[in-house]
Amino acid sequence: MSKKVLASIGGKLLTVDELCELLSVNRGWIYKNVQRRAIPFIKVGRHLRFSEISIDQWLHENQTPAE
Repeated sequence: MSKKVLASIGGKLLTVDELCELLSVNRGWIYKNVQRRAIPFIKVGRHLRFSEISIDQWLHENQTPAE
């Protein structure tokens, strides 16, 4: 993948395992939310990848404000 393409999708691409570690969740949670289209993802062939920037934005948008 070219740097130009990576820049347009948000820099570094994370694997399922990297995202599991980042979010402290198991693989089943990731796959379930991909299937529901509840988490932003990219398909590279048959592999799932996650834009680090898109995941950061998704976390920010889904943050519950403190009372």
